[in-house]
Amino acid sequence: MPIVKIELLEGRSDEVKDRLAQAVTEAFTEIAGTPPDATTVVFVDVSPANWFVAGKSMRKT
Repeated sequence: MPIVKIELLEGRSDEVKDRLAQAVTEAFTEIAGTPPDATTVVFVDVSPANWFVAGKSMRKT
């Protein structure tokens, strides 16, 4: 049973998350041969203030 954790900057719509979860589930079904109901997708919304790239905050300044 695959569990896929996706961390994103907060602000993505439910529609976007639905589409991503469906695409990830389909990929596991097609490539790994797992049934769709065995795949769990978890989204973690992260505040830009808590996300850093190359030592720099993603929050808008």
